[in-house]
Amino acid sequence: MRYRNRVLGLLSLLLVITYLDRVCISVAGPRIQADLHLGPVAWGWVTGIFVLAYAIFAHGQIATLVLLSLTYGGICFQQPIMFAVALDIDIGGAYAGAMAGCGNMAAQVGAFLASLSFGYLVARTGNYNLPFIPMAILLAVGVGFWFIVDPTEPLTPAALTFPTSGSAFHESLT
Repeated sequence: MRYRNRVLGLLSLLLVITYLDRVCISVAGPRIQADLHLGPVAWGWVTGIFVLAYAIFAHGQIATLVLLSLTYGGICFQQPIMFAVALDIDIGGAYAGAMAGCGNMAAQVGAFLASLSFGYLVARTGNYNLPFIPMAILLAVGVGFWFIVDPTEPLTPAALTFPTSGSAFHESLT
């Protein structure tokens, strides 16, 4: 009987935590954003990691698919801003294209490796939820790297200047 009470207590605690997480995040979300100074990018990552944590424990293909779709939706909040930062002339300057290209290449390599590792982990364990754990960890690492980026600091010590219409270089082209 004692073990039943412990199990019932743990299940009740899980019920309360799940209620607070799922229902109250809509009420607490704006306050969390304001208190932690989270913009749309960071809030997208927070919701992406939050929903991915539920996908780890989901049972059934439909529930997992819905949770993964919500995760990718949260992650998509960061994409336009990431490219705006990479292509910003103040940060990237003459290297803005190279920054965008490196970011895109890293994303494609990551997608390729993730698909291989996902299939390998599923084949080894037979569990489709296990590969979500490294995905959640990598998403958290990406969030950490995003907060390291200082958009006020240029890549090069001196800003590169482009020739203007009155320069000798421009005159030699005409």
